[in-house]
Amino acid sequence: MSHDTELDRLRRWSDAVTEITRMVNSDSGAGLLDLIAARTAELTGYDFCSVQLHDAEHQSLLIAGSFGLDPRYVEHVNTDRPIRLRAGDDFYDSPSSRAFRERRTIEVASVADTVFAPWRPIAEEQGYRSMLAVPMVVEGEVVGVLTCYSRRPGEHAPTERDVAELMAGQAAVAIHTARLRRRERQALARLEESNHALQRHQKVLERADRMHRQLMRVVLADQGLEDVVQALARVLRAPVTIEDSSGAELVHADFLSSRARPLPPVADPAVAAALEAVQSRKQVTVVRPEESDGPAGDDFWVGPVVIGSEVVARLWVRAPSQGLGPLERRAVERGCLVVAMEMLKRRTALEVELRLSRDVLTDLLLGEGAHRPADLLALAGNLGHDLSVPHRVLVASLDGGRGAPRDPEVAGRRMVSAALRAADGIRPKPLVGLRQDTGIMLLPTASTSVRGPGEVAGRWRAELERLSSESRATVILGESCADVADYPAAFAVARGALRLATRGGPVGRVVDLAEFGIYTVLLRSSDPEPLLEFASAKLAPVRAHDERRGTDLLRTLRAYLEHGGRTSEVGAELMVHANTVLNRVARLENLLDVDLADPRARLEIQLALMVADVADATGVANHSPRA
Repeated sequence: MSHDTELDRLRRWSDAVTEITRMVNSDSGAGLLDLIAARTAELTGYDFCSVQLHDAEHQSLLIAGSFGLDPRYVEHVNTDRPIRLRAGDDFYDSPSSRAFRERRTIEVASVADTVFAPWRPIAEEQGYRSMLAVPMVVEGEVVGVLTCYSRRPGEHAPTERDVAELMAGQAAVAIHTARLRRRERQALARLEESNHALQRHQKVLERADRMHRQLMRVVLADQGLEDVVQALARVLRAPVTIEDSSGAELVHADFLSSRARPLPPVADPAVAAALEAVQSRKQVTVVRPEESDGPAGDDFWVGPVVIGSEVVARLWVRAPSQGLGPLERRAVERGCLVVAMEMLKRRTALEVELRLSRDVLTDLLLGEGAHRPADLLALAGNLGHDLSVPHRVLVASLDGGRGAPRDPEVAGRRMVSAALRAADGIRPKPLVGLRQDTGIMLLPTASTSVRGPGEVAGRWRAELERLSSESRATVILGESCADVADYPAAFAVARGALRLATRGGPVGRVVDLAEFGIYTVLLRSSDPEPLLEFASAKLAPVRAHDERRGTDLLRTLRAYLEHGGRTSEVGAELMVHANTVLNRVARLENLLDVDLADPRARLEIQLALMVADVADATGVANHSPRA
């Protein structure tokens, strides 16, 4: 070989390596494997070349770059005749797979050889008659195989093998370097994205902190829960609703023309699952009602308002116009915290007020302060109440249904909170409290408010029934008291009337004491003993019969008198036949020794039943007739 020829080969070799290196160092690296195949063919004189790399599972070799090969051939090899890497299957053990496993060059002098039988048809179609498979090894790892194809059969010249092996080494380094560069770029991209994410997160935190400071200013200014929620709606640019743990709405704030009502129903499985997550994991949760197939405007975020370890309320936010993102989540979390602080402040103030007012009400309503009225007036005055002016006694009861809290303390706190909301703004300040499960309000009869006692009672009832869709509240408008000594009797009468009103179940209305008619006279009786003895003696035979036989003739008697003796109506109420009613009436007349058709006898029995009702309502025990 002449000096010029050798120099030309070295120059071409150097140019090929330089071009491959430049391709490796480029940002894309696209076409690197095709370039390696092309330069190998150019330097070795082979007609076709390919670069084969293993798949992700190291099960097969795939043609990843080529020169001179028909694309259909490449597709056919990769899809229909994959080059398996596993050993032990001589029929499909290709020269490339052997070169890969054995890390040595494999030569096929003729594709007519038996070992090449599976690929002979496509080899003949492509037009090569011999081939060379050279492993590409770098840092002890086989990264693939460089294959060279010739249209001529026969042994390959040593120089061709040497050049192919040198190119395989260069190709292995190039592929390995390209992979390192790609991983490096990916790592840099991840770092850059992480840096951007940290910057975004920092901005979210900074904006959330600004939002939090805005909300805290409202809390510290003692502007109340309503103003806190209004501020939160402005911060989130979305409607906000606070509901207590039973689902009763406490306060709501719109944003511009957007409204959050109605909240999605708990019966919706998606909503129920979200509320369960809020309750159990105490974290902000996205809610998309199942019946909603609209855009983000139909979504809600709901977060827990936690005091101690108790979820005392939930904060609902309809998805704002810009959607829900990290900033909004952080703002909802901060909003829950601020609302919890405001509610804790209100609860603490309420508990202090209740504790102090309880002492005043105990002395006032049980008559223990009658002997020291000046002290009682002074104690009430310290709490902002003026008991020197007349007050009307209002009492209330609440049947909360299935949603009612089991904790009596929580139920009592709700009762009093509802009374305070109903009487908000009234001056002089009403005295509100609780005795057992009965709510009490002493309402000044002369106040600056245009709301009269009936309206205040109606608002109290409405506030109580907002606590649950199944709640039923009854409020009694009792008597007015001008003197400290008048309150015990007035409270006893009002509480007795409340028990009468709810004797058959929750009434769910406001009742003026004047509506009780003769019952009021009985409730006010200063000496109930004669009346109790009369009622007990009159009804004793029927009660004894019912107790002995397990019947309920007393109920039949009440129904008979209430319906004026019309047996068909009595039977309809009791769900029995009219003849059964007649038989029971005959038995009652026999037990009572009266003729129920006699108006005077019926009046006496009616009076006895009314006295018994009053006795039950006021807690006075039934009396047996005196000996």
